[in-house]
Amino acid sequence: MRPHALLIESDDGPPPAPILRLIEAGRLRLVRQVDLQASDLDAANGLIVTVYFDQIDFAARQGTIASFIAKGGRMVFNGHVVRPFIDGMLPFVPLASQRRSDLTVERLSPHPVFAGISAEAHQTQKGVAGFYGRGHNPPLPGATLLTGIGPDRLPVDWEWFATGGGGLFVHGGNDIWGTASNADVDVVIAERIVDWALAGRSARAAA
Repeated sequence: MRPHALLIESDDGPPPAPILRLIEAGRLRLVRQVDLQASDLDAANGLIVTVYFDQIDFAARQGTIASFIAKGGRMVFNGHVVRPFIDGMLPFVPLASQRRSDLTVERLSPHPVFAGISAEAHQTQKGVAGFYGRGHNPPLPGATLLTGIGPDRLPVDWEWFATGGGGLFVHGGNDIWGTASNADVDVVIAERIVDWALAGRSARAAA
């Protein structure tokens, strides 16, 4: 099987356009959460979850996910952590104030996902602020902070790597490929997120 990332969806709706094109290209395989099997993870380089998935079910798989990352797999997480699924992970913290000025986003560190894309592209969508995030998932120790939100520059995006080479890309808001003011930016972000997930080095996925 060619290297691919696994997209876990919790509903039956059609994938958004930036994601659908990656599924059609064979770089991303969609699996409904109710149908997810351990063998699906065994065959994947990366794992991507959307903001809508069932975290109660996912937390029950904590050992499976920890093993996937320990073996070099990479996981992209969108949304608010309600049920931590990695040791040391903490629940989502909403912004204390959510006025427009509190929702400003700022790049904190360079990263391939955001190369050439200014924070301005994610400030608003259709003139409305807050689509990108309204709080943050506290980063794991050793994480690189990528995008800050609000005057305190709280890490709405961060990246963390495990000793074995696997890692997490965490975005604490709506699915990151649907948050830009320009649809073309969403397409680029989706492609780069999948690139990042595909760089995972799961031994079984590479077999």
